[in-house]
Amino acid sequence: NAKIEDERGKLNLNDLAVNGNPIAKKTTIERFKRLFAFVQFSPDLVDAIVDWVDQDDQPEPAGAESLYYQTLRPSYRAANAPLQTFLELRLIKGMTPEIMVKLSKLVTVYPSQGPSKVNLNTADPLVIQALDAEITQSMAAAIVQARPLKNVSDLDNVASAKETFARLRLPPVYDVKSDMFLARMTVKVNEVTRNAIVVLQRDENGTSTVQYLRIL
Repeated sequence: NAKIEDERGKLNLNDLAVNGNPIAKKTTIERFKRLFAFVQFSPDLVDAIVDWVDQDDQPEPAGAESLYYQTLRPSYRAANAPLQTFLELRLIKGMTPEIMVKLSKLVTVYPSQGPSKVNLNTADPLVIQALDAEITQSMAAAIVQARPLKNVSDLDNVASAKETFARLRLPPVYDVKSDMFLARMTVKVNEVTRNAIVVLQRDENGTSTVQYLRIL
């Protein structure tokens, strides 16, 4: 059996690796800090993730760069590169297994590069609300109630959301379709039942390619 999750219905942590555009960086960081606050995690954790994925060695106010990680035993350096797997979060300052379990339903690391638009048809209401400071709980609920959305222009029919989401179309923050999916499966290997996680990306022709595979 398999359980499918839409990775485009989540916020992509690799979006925090914004370089050269301080306004875009600030906007993205604030988006994640809202989400972390909604689920009652310290927004300071976002600073540590930013330092892990960005290219410089200048720590954010509550973050940590290689200087911090080299004091640990065993010591290691900050990646200063996009997260390659969700499990890599374990290496980041402040992360715990409990936090990661809850985050796994709300954030993704796929794709590691490229624009990430949230699919409003599958996003959790908290993810929708985190997209912008103007989005209220009731506005997110109204969008969920209006699903399925066939086109981004369908947001114009949600009166409370029309103005805010029109602003979020340029640059595009959201979409109503997906191309990245995670499947949690139970598989049999040499008569032994194992759990597996596979991430698939689908192209415009409907062809899917494996981005990540892990047998547990």
